[in-house]
Amino acid sequence: MIIEKGIPTFVLILLILTSSVLTALGFNSYEPWITALLWTIGIILFFVCCIQTSNLNQIEIVLFILSLMVCMGYVYSRAIGHDISEALVKNGDAYGFWERAVSYWNGESISRYTIMPYVLNLEFHIFDQNYLCCILFNVLFCELAIFNLLLYAGKKLRALADIFSITLICFFPYLFKIASSLWREAMYVLFLSFSFYFFMKYVENRKLRNLYLAVLLTVPVLLGHSGYFPIPLVYFVASLLMNDANNRKNIGVFVIELILLFVFVRIVMQFNSIDYLTGGKTSDIDDFFNRLAGSDSDLNAGSAYLVGFKASNWVQVVLFAPIRLVFYMFSPLPVNWRGLKDIGTFVFDSLLHFIIMYKAIKVLLIYRNTDAKNMNEYQIVKWGLLCYLSAAMVFAMGTRTAGTAIRHRDAVVAIELFVYINARYLEKGIWQQQIDA
Repeated sequence: MIIEKGIPTFVLILLILTSSVLTALGFNSYEPWITALLWTIGIILFFVCCIQTSNLNQIEIVLFILSLMVCMGYVYSRAIGHDISEALVKNGDAYGFWERAVSYWNGESISRYTIMPYVLNLEFHIFDQNYLCCILFNVLFCELAIFNLLLYAGKKLRALADIFSITLICFFPYLFKIASSLWREAMYVLFLSFSFYFFMKYVENRKLRNLYLAVLLTVPVLLGHSGYFPIPLVYFVASLLMNDANNRKNIGVFVIELILLFVFVRIVMQFNSIDYLTGGKTSDIDDFFNRLAGSDSDLNAGSAYLVGFKASNWVQVVLFAPIRLVFYMFSPLPVNWRGLKDIGTFVFDSLLHFIIMYKAIKVLLIYRNTDAKNMNEYQIVKWGLLCYLSAAMVFAMGTRTAGTAIRHRDAVVAIELFVYINARYLEKGIWQQQIDA
């Protein structure tokens, strides 16, 4: 993983410190566009160092550079002609995060509004109240996740010269949408990519430090949205079941770990504006799941789906669960299309999720009775798929609009792509070729 490399990390730290000094001297508040350009050059320099210290081939480098340029170009095309010390968009969650962060910065507000305004307030100390720089920070998050995926894909798939998979990693469409706004999902993409990377290392070498790093790296995600709690839970379950009887951890230690995890999640819930399960007692089952998913979906919105599927008892919850999961994972489905925008979203987002799920499930079924099921790649596909589906089920039960579903499911896209890489590795029999050689 690139953060383990010394030179790129040093360049990033130097960039942040330099920008922070300029902010402290007052330069960034008077020259916001120069600050944004300097930050852009710094990000490009950081990734140049990443490329120089990596073993990416020419095709992978070209595709990554194109990905970075397209993302930055889109961000700048939206910012040109606007005052970048103010919000470019005056509605939605991004605007709410920005307004609350500004109030914190000015000492005008003490009320909570999720962890994201605190993150933005921290960024203000780096480059002052600069909307474009805050978005560029999200670009850095998403592109860094993409770069680490590329490094991993190079190890697994380079023998295939699999251009489609590399292109899919570099140009997963909705990642550009996440990166080009102040959505908190950009932070989730980065930390979940790091987290699952260390989980994969745990699968490969069974060193507990990698397992605990994987769990620790989910903390920023849980601080932002505790609906992702099934992911570290799956890590712990996998750690128990993957070890044989002679090497299995003491069950008492495992139980204590789970208890501590749930206590932590319960404490984390206090940092969220919707309060999830802490917002009061209710007898409405659907409202319970809305709180669990942190969902405030507007059922009158144009992208609303399954509006009539309101569970009034737990039997209906069970019966509706598979339907809600399908709509959550692949919306907007044809039955809810309103025009070309929905069709495009389905083709360039929903279908990509379907392809990844299909590849993963196909591999698990093909190799379930072979020696390959004991391979690390098989275990990564299995547990990675379970991470995605368990988190998806939490959000599916409380989400009712396609827009909200897309944001939540694409926050976990790095885990999906790691699963896809390993599924392709098994599907093409690379492991068998290596054994035969």
